[in-house]
Amino acid sequence: MCPMSASAAKKTANSELADPIGLGYAGIMITSGKLQLGHPGFLMLGARFAVASLLAALAAPAQAASNLMITNVQNLRLAVQSHERQRCHLDLNAEVCAVDMAAGLVALRDASGVEVCEWEFDFPRVFAGEHLQLALADCELIRRPGAVAVAPPPLVDLGGVHSAQQKSGLIHLTAGLQPIHLFYFNAKNPAELKGILSVPGFTNQPVPTRSLFIDPADTSAQAGERPGLQYFCYNDTPATLDEARHEKPSASGIATNFDISQRVPEEFVAMQFRGDLAVPETGDYVFTVISDDGSELYVGGLRPQVEVLASNTPPAAGRPAFWSEAAMPDAGEWTTIAGRVSFAGFAADGLDLDVVVGDHVIRLWVPNPRELCSSLLLNAEVAVTGVLHPFIGPGGQKLFGLMSVIGSQNIRVRELAADQWDKYPLMPVTKVVSGAPGTFIAHLSGRVSQIQADGRFVLSDGPASVTVIPGGLAQITNGATVEVLGNRIGHGKQAEIEAAVYRPLPLSPGVLPMLTTAASISACFP
Repeated sequence: MCPMSASAAKKTANSELADPIGLGYAGIMITSGKLQLGHPGFLMLGARFAVASLLAALAAPAQAASNLMITNVQNLRLAVQSHERQRCHLDLNAEVCAVDMAAGLVALRDASGVEVCEWEFDFPRVFAGEHLQLALADCELIRRPGAVAVAPPPLVDLGGVHSAQQKSGLIHLTAGLQPIHLFYFNAKNPAELKGILSVPGFTNQPVPTRSLFIDPADTSAQAGERPGLQYFCYNDTPATLDEARHEKPSASGIATNFDISQRVPEEFVAMQFRGDLAVPETGDYVFTVISDDGSELYVGGLRPQVEVLASNTPPAAGRPAFWSEAAMPDAGEWTTIAGRVSFAGFAADGLDLDVVVGDHVIRLWVPNPRELCSSLLLNAEVAVTGVLHPFIGPGGQKLFGLMSVIGSQNIRVRELAADQWDKYPLMPVTKVVSGAPGTFIAHLSGRVSQIQADGRFVLSDGPASVTVIPGGLAQITNGATVEVLGNRIGHGKQAEIEAAVYRPLPLSPGVLPMLTTAASISACFP
C-alpha cells in the first residue's frame, strides 16, 4: 500500500461505465507546466477495439480489489484490524445513535454492535433515531483509533519507496468540476511525479491550467473561479498521509499543476495537491501516474445510497458490561458511564479525557469539543454517553479502553471540582459584556430568566445581562439565583457565556433568600 492515505473529495462521480462518444483515446501528460509525450501505449489507441481492450484490462484489477462485502457494523472494524486500509462494498441496515455532521461522524448500531463512521465525503444529513439502509458500491475503510473512516479509494496507488514506476486507473466522470487529489512522498532524490490523462476524442496536448481550480471550500471564490491547485508539504515523514491530516504543513501555496519543485524540504517530504478538475464531457477517463517514490491519485468522489426506513426517538444508552454480569461484547456498545475526570488534554484530532469509573479508567475521545470548556473539566464529575470499544489486554483478556463521544452534548457535567469556582474571581456582567474582545473564562452570578427550549437562558445581575449557553446540567427555573463558569465569547451585545456550568448561588451567613416565585416558596417547605 502507499505510505499515504486519503482525505476525501467532496463532489461525486457516477460509477457507470460507458463510452458515449465511441472515439479513440489520446494521451495527455500533466507535468510541471511542460508538454511531455504520452505513454506509447496511448499513442497507438486509434481503433475502437483497442480502447475496449484497454478499458477491460484496467477495470479488472479494480473489481478484484473491492470484492469484500460489509453487511454489518461489527465487520467495519474487523475489516481493518489486520490491515490499516481495506477496499470494500457496504450494504448496511443500521440505527443512528448519534450524529456530528460538522465533523462527518455518525454512530451506527445493528444487532452486531455499534461503530463510529467518519465519512470522508459529502454524506446526506441524518438524525439520531433514524433507521437507515446504506449502500456504497466501492469505498475504502481506514482504521482510526476512535472510528472507522469511510473514504473514496485511490484511483491509482503507487505505494512504497521505489524508483520511477507507472500505474493506470479507469473512472467514469460526469462533465463539470470533479475533485482531484494527489498524494506524493519522496524519500531520497531523484524525485519524479507525472500524471497522464487520457480523454476521449482529443489529440495529445498538455492539460491547460484553466482546467484546474481551487476547491471553493478552501477559498472565498465561487467554484471554477480561481485557477490552480493547493499544495501542502509535510517534513515529518509520516507513515501515511492519513496520519498527516491533522499535522501542520511545513509549506503551502498555490501551484498551476502537480509541481513537486515546490516541495520543502526536498527529501523525506510528503506532499498533497488538491483542487477541482474541469471535465469537458461525460465519459470514461484513464489516468496514469509515474512517480518516484510513492503516490496516490484520487479523482471524483462517492455517492452513497441512503434510505431512511424509519424515524424514532434517539436510542437510549445501556449500562456497560463491566457494571453487570453480561459478557464483554466483541463490538462497541452504546452506553453511558459516570465518573470523575482525571485527565484532560487536546490531541491533534480532538479532546482526550480520562474518566475514572469504579476500578476502571476509560479514555474518552471527543473529536469536536467546541461546546466544552476543557480547562474546567479536570476532577469534574461527569456522565458521558458514547460508543465504548473493548480491546485485548497483554494477557489476552478483553478490557474497556476507549469511548468515542459524538457530539459534546453527550458529555454532561454533574459537578465541577470545588477549586475551579475559587480559581476565577466573580466579576460583574457589565465587565463581561463591555470588556475587550476575546475569549476567557468568566465567573458570574445573577438571576435566571428567558429559558429557551435548547437550555440557554439570560443571566442578569441588575444593570446588565448576558446569554448563557449551558454545557449540559440539571434543570433550572426562571427566577433562580445561580453562579456561572464558562467561556466568554463575542463582544458587546453579541457576548455570550458558552459551555457554561452553573450551581445555586451560596448565600452569605445571615442573608435570607429572596423568594420571587411560587416554586422558590415551595422549595422552603419540602
